[in-house]
Amino acid sequence: MNIALISVAMSFCVDASAQNIEDDSLKASVEAEFILDSTQLYVIDELVVVGYGVSRKSVLTGANSSLSAVQSENSNVESALQGRIAGLNVWMSEGGEMGEVEVTVRGGTSITGNNAPLYIVDGFPVDNISNLPVSDILRIEVMKDAAACAIYGARAAGGVIIVTTKKARGDGLETSYKSQYGFSTFKNKLKVLSPYNYAKFCYETAAMKSEETLESFISVYGSYDELAKYQSVEQNDWVDQLFGENGFFMNQSLLMKYKKDKTAYKISYDYNDNNGILVGQNSRRHNFGMNVNHEVSEYLSFDLNTSYYNKIQNGAGVSTEGSNTDARLRNALLYSPLNIEDVEDFESVSSTYNPIAVNNADYRKQTQNGVRGDLGVTITPVSFFDFKSQIGVNGMFRETDRCYGVGTSQALKNGNAPMASILNLRQSTFRNSNTANFYPLKKLKRHSLSLLVGEEFIKKKESYNQSESRYFPEYLNAEQCLANMSLGTPQPSNSAVLPNDVIMSYFGRAKYSYDDKYIFSATYRADRSSKFASGRQWGHFPSVSAAWRISEENFLKYSQVISDAKLRYSIGATGNNRVSSNLFQQIYTSPSDADGVLEIDGEYLSYLKTGEYKPNPDLTWETTVSRNIGLDLGFLRNRFQLTLDVYRNTTEDLLLQTKLPYSSGYTYMMQNVGSTENKGVELSLSVGVVNRKNFKFDVDFNIAFTDTKINSLGGADKMEMSSGWAGSEITGDYILEVGESVGRMYGYETDGWYTVDDFEYEDGTYTLKEGMVSDATLLAGNIRPGSLRLKDQNGDGTIDESDKVVIGNALPKHTGGLQLKFQLWNFDLAAYFYWKYGGDVYNANKIENTTTNKYSYRNMSTDVEGCWTYLNSEGGIASPEEMAQINANATMWSPIMTRYVFHSWAVEDGSFLRLQQLTLGYTLPSKWTDKIKLSKVRVYASANNLFCWTKYSGFDPEVSVRRATSATPSVDYSAYPRSTAFAFGLDVDF
Repeated sequence: MNIALISVAMSFCVDASAQNIEDDSLKASVEAEFILDSTQLYVIDELVVVGYGVSRKSVLTGANSSLSAVQSENSNVESALQGRIAGLNVWMSEGGEMGEVEVTVRGGTSITGNNAPLYIVDGFPVDNISNLPVSDILRIEVMKDAAACAIYGARAAGGVIIVTTKKARGDGLETSYKSQYGFSTFKNKLKVLSPYNYAKFCYETAAMKSEETLESFISVYGSYDELAKYQSVEQNDWVDQLFGENGFFMNQSLLMKYKKDKTAYKISYDYNDNNGILVGQNSRRHNFGMNVNHEVSEYLSFDLNTSYYNKIQNGAGVSTEGSNTDARLRNALLYSPLNIEDVEDFESVSSTYNPIAVNNADYRKQTQNGVRGDLGVTITPVSFFDFKSQIGVNGMFRETDRCYGVGTSQALKNGNAPMASILNLRQSTFRNSNTANFYPLKKLKRHSLSLLVGEEFIKKKESYNQSESRYFPEYLNAEQCLANMSLGTPQPSNSAVLPNDVIMSYFGRAKYSYDDKYIFSATYRADRSSKFASGRQWGHFPSVSAAWRISEENFLKYSQVISDAKLRYSIGATGNNRVSSNLFQQIYTSPSDADGVLEIDGEYLSYLKTGEYKPNPDLTWETTVSRNIGLDLGFLRNRFQLTLDVYRNTTEDLLLQTKLPYSSGYTYMMQNVGSTENKGVELSLSVGVVNRKNFKFDVDFNIAFTDTKINSLGGADKMEMSSGWAGSEITGDYILEVGESVGRMYGYETDGWYTVDDFEYEDGTYTLKEGMVSDATLLAGNIRPGSLRLKDQNGDGTIDESDKVVIGNALPKHTGGLQLKFQLWNFDLAAYFYWKYGGDVYNANKIENTTTNKYSYRNMSTDVEGCWTYLNSEGGIASPEEMAQINANATMWSPIMTRYVFHSWAVEDGSFLRLQQLTLGYTLPSKWTDKIKLSKVRVYASANNLFCWTKYSGFDPEVSVRRATSATPSVDYSAYPRSTAFAFGLDVDF
């Protein structure tokens, strides 16, 4: 081949044509430059999507990262992003289809607010991209600093993720079909006591409680001497029964693209079917998409994008349920390991709940429909000016049907009678955007100037309605209850039309380049938000940035080693208004009483009550100022590429949820108080290690270091936050403190356990010796040998709130990813790793499964197998001398406690290295596919979450459930276990 410069209508360039091209050198024709190196073409410049436009990567002044190939092996967009881009953290709160995905760019800066990025799909802002099919995605851009994000102003403090979908390219018809089948398995289990150890432990618990309790136990389980019979009893593994199914999943997608003359079409369909490992849980999703682009003339063109999805999810969640009976994983761990027929009248002595029965009795079906459509018109009257107008709508309707059958927590609150509810949620967004691009210096050779001005109007509506009916006859199943709500006792409906969320914006950008060597850019955006009171609605977000392409200087321009070198700097502001729309004004709501009426002197009066938030008319924008300096390097004709960014973000006027005293009549108030600082370093490397005709080996590596600090809490030195997993028993288990980071865990330091030598013993009573620290007040029980001991930090002899200290930090020291790609002849092999180093996990499961609190005759984790015991070999309460001898080799305190306590033993290192995906593929030779009139055929096998190397003792270290706010991360409590998935796929291009 003898190619030096190719002007191509490559897929991305054409697909991005609907966007405004901000660089005048790209206006006449979209070019990508390649250089020939004997056997391999190396791209040295490419196009990337920026806010309201497209730019060459070589002249970017902001911190942007791109993902241009989203592999079809990924079942969802989020998993395709994990570990792929430096500074982009994608964490799964738990496994399963219903697990939330937490996405942050550079860690986020808000404390109790929303740190999620702004998502833009083909120019339209959306709340998330979880329902977007992977097969329809062409490219993803992640914008990190103010130079890249300030053009989006109000909602861009958490970064911006721009998704470009596939569109028609080239003349004629192109068709692609992708098919994938696979299964998932439960990878990791927590071990619980065997039937024999369980029976012995329950005997000891009963013996320590009272003689009456012990007699009740013996009547069901047998005497101490009879417990040996349980050694031959087979264990009933409730976790395996509840989560032991092999999940099945299937993906089918069809994409058709056609272009003729000046008209291009794209039609896509995607079907996803996923049956989870939890009994009864499954989801199905249909996606339809269409794009039409028509060039009426050289002066006028139209672009139409439409999409629709339907998603149905069946089955209740795991960790999102607040009650004891609804937490499936918890019930599976604590329920008796004995087969019920082995024990007579078990339910009469146990306060635990059968996990299978509860799971079967709890019905949940969620149906969601979404539609999006936008039309763009571009007018180009002269070569140096164009005008584009877009109008679009985005709608979502979601219905959630719940039926709580006999035995569930909701039914137990109502005489154990079934109850049902139907919740309908409606959201709609209208958007109109108008932009004008000017290129006044188009004809000058070395000077380039592009100007963009625009305005945007976005209006979001939301409403909901919930109907509920109770006391259904027990013989009705869930479908019958939901279809005949009048057969129960109807409750007052709960409905609301929320205030409109309206943003009116004006923005502009100017970019100047001299000889493609010195580039300067400035943006400005002004947003007016209806979420704030008059006089506080406007936010102003400017940015300036510059870049120096060192490689274009004469001393480097002809270097055979350094092919690209660019230094970047930016500073600017972005905003955050992600709070409810009614926090600045007084809101009244219907009461939650059964009838919604108040009885006064025999008369019944309807009434309204104030909402839980006290109005704050001074509420306004949260503003983040971002500073970034970056270096882009390319060596050996870009076979080796390096990007280094150093940044510092400061956020003022934090939108902070503060708790109010009960006497105020309110629960919370949203205020602009405090500030945070976020700084870090990001490094990305891309290396083409081997580039031969029949063998290629590429390595992509990224690592990010992030440090967040609280500079102010609005006058307070510290503020305690509660995760809420244990209700009111554990409060203030996280702390915010000026000068420290977010995510610090606050509790007691474990100090072993009390021994016999710590007590005076007389007539069966143990009394702490003088000078010994007492935990009795905190643990709400009698302190005896074997009791958990906590460290007395202030030396006052009593353990109380003043002895709490920081015992963990959820924030990791660094995160990163590694991608290895091989190609040998027609075979391809890819391995994707990502990791987190540092960052503790709050293992609440560990606390609950080693504490007898709340439940009688519950099972425990195997952590307690070496715990302190009070029984002698005959099953009686040991004397002090016997007890000391029996427990000489104990490995843990006695779990017989009457309340939960958060202490350092439950905080574990959450570091991990995960092999997220391993894929082996084979592409059929063209001499075979040509014979059957096919362009390309590829088959592959892949495995997801194949290995996770970690010291964490729980199911998985990547977990963050029961989060009351962003300030309480990394809690592991009854989370849906992550599974390992194996898939086999076929990709065909016609």
